[in-house]
Amino acid sequence: MKKIVLISAAMGGAALVAFGASGTFAELTDTSTNTVNAGASTLSVWVGHDASVAAHAGNLAPGESVVLPYYVKNAGSTNVTANLGVALKNVVNHENKCSSTSELSADPTCNGDDQNTGNFGEFAEYQVGLSSASEATCASATDANLFGFKPLTDLAITPAQSGISLKADEGRCVVLKVSLPKNATDAVQGDSESFDAVVTLQQQV
Repeated sequence: MKKIVLISAAMGGAALVAFGASGTFAELTDTSTNTVNAGASTLSVWVGHDASVAAHAGNLAPGESVVLPYYVKNAGSTNVTANLGVALKNVVNHENKCSSTSELSADPTCNGDDQNTGNFGEFAEYQVGLSSASEATCASATDANLFGFKPLTDLAITPAQSGISLKADEGRCVVLKVSLPKNATDAVQGDSESFDAVVTLQQQV
C-alpha cells in the first residue's frame, strides 16, 4: 500500500502521522484506507512569541488530502484574548525520483539526482480550521467541525482572517489541511514537501 507520511516536531515533543490512501494516478490502484496517528505535542504560544512546527507532507494522489492537528494554548498574560494566525515558511519541495512511467512522461526530470525539485508545491493547497476535539483527542482530529476550513493565501492566514481566538490559558485544536486538487498532473507522483508551520497570536483590540 502506498504511504503518506507527515512528521511534525513541536517544542518538547514529536509526532508521527502515517496515512494509507487510495491512489488515483494511472498506475496506482490501491483501494484501502488506514489511518494511524500519534498526535502532536501541545504548542504554547502567546502574543510576541510564535510557535514553529516542522512538518513533511507528500505522496498524495489528486483529490486526496491529509490533516495535521495541533493543540494550541494561549500561554500569555492573564485576561489577554488573542486571534490566531498560521503561516507556512521554509517550504522545500522534494522529488522522490520517478515512481512510474506516467510520472516520467509528465516530468522527464524526475529521475535526476536533485531531491529538492519535486512538483508537490506547484499544486498543493492549504487550509486551516478549528476542531472541537479536546487536548486528549486532538491528535486524532481530521476535520474542522466547528466552522469549516479556510484557505491560506500565499501560504498564510492572518489572525484577523482565521476566525480562531484563544482566551488567556485557553487551548484549542487547530487543524491544518494539505490537499492536492484533482487537476494535479502525474508529475507530482511520489513527490513531497517540507515546511515550518508558524503559529502566531495577535491581541484583540
